[in-house]
Amino acid sequence: MLPSCNLPGDVIANILTKLPVKSLLRFKLVCKSWCEFITSSYFIKLHLSNPITTHNLLILSHLNDYDVSEFSILTQNDNFPDADNLFVKMPPPFPLDPDEFLHVFDSCNGLVCLGLKIMPKLVLWNPATRKFRFVPLPERRTFGMPLPAMGLGYVEDTGDYKIVRIAQDYKLSEKMMAWVYTLSSDSWKQLDLCLVNMLMQLRAPVSVNGFLHWLTNRFVSGNFIVAFDVKEEVVRHIAVPDNYGSSFGIFRQLVVVKGCLSMVVFSESNAMSGGIEIWVMAEYGVKGSWSKQFTVEQFGVVARPLRSWKDGEILFRYQDEGSKKLMSYNSYNKRKQYFSNFNPYSFQVFNYVESLESVEGGRTREGAFREIVA
Repeated sequence: MLPSCNLPGDVIANILTKLPVKSLLRFKLVCKSWCEFITSSYFIKLHLSNPITTHNLLILSHLNDYDVSEFSILTQNDNFPDADNLFVKMPPPFPLDPDEFLHVFDSCNGLVCLGLKIMPKLVLWNPATRKFRFVPLPERRTFGMPLPAMGLGYVEDTGDYKIVRIAQDYKLSEKMMAWVYTLSSDSWKQLDLCLVNMLMQLRAPVSVNGFLHWLTNRFVSGNFIVAFDVKEEVVRHIAVPDNYGSSFGIFRQLVVVKGCLSMVVFSESNAMSGGIEIWVMAEYGVKGSWSKQFTVEQFGVVARPLRSWKDGEILFRYQDEGSKKLMSYNSYNKRKQYFSNFNPYSFQVFNYVESLESVEGGRTREGAFREIVA
């Protein structure tokens, strides 16, 4: 039962979904039923679907070439789109040794998968709750790529999270090995997949339709997209558009536009004069549904696409007076937004949403919802 209150339980539940994680962590202390409700699977999903928690970016900045790392959260307020004080610094999950170097592999539903240079471990971290856990790497040795292809995915049916790791085998350099870590069981397993010479571009995957997607190196492996089914743990190949260009100097980046798998393509030789194209796959997995939806106008600077956010805007990185800058481009109204107060040596950027998801992989019972609304 709720403490003495004049509001119905379902109204209180709706109010709680509008609150930031920091407030919800405090309200867990109100009473047992509130604690169980806030940590329940029902509420965590409801809070994630709340529109006010979207339009955030997690940024890992390297302040110089000596591996000094700094996290920040960029929150975009649609009511004040030109505000300049959008970046909030965030401490790392734990104190770092001076020589330690962090790398963000992926982010999903508020959980972030990090890699460490010195320790052979991964870190699963929830920046909002400040909780983290170390995830040991699988025992089989790999080599050949500076970093493996790594992704973090969510299984809707079970509420579980999985980390997929794809790298070249230490003994058989022509063979790619794949492992999956399941959070609920805290264990790795090697997958029996056909991944010979399937070198992937070493960028964070794009998640669409329950699949994690990487582009292959078209000059080594052929020209297609690798799609990993997080639930079934199988790989499929998705064709790229036929006529976007295939010569050297063509830069490609997978993004999501209005929920559809999409690809940004441009030639570095004419990046300053335009020629940036955005292709959208309207029907997932159907090659014939690719179409060129947008051609981006001239930026005046060489800009590389990073990822999409805000339901279709594309983030670009560009060089200005020796520093790497961040810009957001709206393909529909052609509006550009420059983040002038962001000035790192280098950076990674990931979509991020505040959540109550647990790095331990467990949630409290569903019945807590019935208690709070009773």
